Amino acid sequence: MELAQGCACNHLHPIEERLARLLLTVSEGLQSEDFPLTQEFIAQMLGVQRSGVTVAASTLSRAGMIRYHLGQINILNREDL
Repeated sequence: MELAQGCACNHLHPIEERLARLLLTVSEGLQSEDFPLTQEFIAQMLGVQRSGVTVAASTLSRAGMIRYHLGQINILNREDL
């Protein structure tokens, strides 16, 4: 069921929303608000180009939801994300 939902999500939602979902999923799995993820890995997970991840991460960062620097993600506002 989760796989089918993930596939549908990848086609229907913008990359910012898909990135937010991925970050929350990773955060829950690691039980941490801080974790390493490279743009290359995120791009592969979302099935997009690395440049798309750069733009999406910048959008979430400017909105105050995350901090992203040198492959380190910090979730700043889980509720908004």
